[in-house]
Amino acid sequence: MVVSTRPGWSVGEVRNDYAFAALKGDGTVVAWGYTSYGGTAPTGLGGVTQIFSTPFAFAALKSDGTVDAWGFSAYGGSAPSGLSGVIKIFSNEVAFAALKSDGTVVAWGPDSFGGTAPTGLGGVTQIFSTPIAFAALKSDGSV
Repeated sequence: MVVSTRPGWSVGEVRNDYAFAALKGDGTVVAWGYTSYGGTAPTGLGGVTQIFSTPFAFAALKSDGTVDAWGFSAYGGSAPSGLSGVIKIFSNEVAFAALKSDGTVVAWGPDSFGGTAPTGLGGVTQIFSTPIAFAALKSDGSV
């Protein structure tokens, strides 16, 4: 994360391989760079508390627990519709995983890089990532 010194901007900017996104103090996002890879933030995007990135896309966690994603849709630029209750987002080289408040996980991006969480996965307290996969630590201590 790079610290921003622009008035009214948050403490940081997030980048991927082709674009930048900055979280402003009012919860809005400004993005620039290659449009296909996230260089333009969605219109009306607000209430954002954190921004995450893969080399090809961005995901914004909003204060109401919903997620907006943009950029190259095949590589995480399109979050699943209706995704809510999210408390944390994780990313690897091309996919995102969202930990929900009920301990379930939703992932999106290429399946071969962890873009689909295992069916019935619950009781998760933490997610870890490698460049090509995710691992979930469950409340019973199993992985």
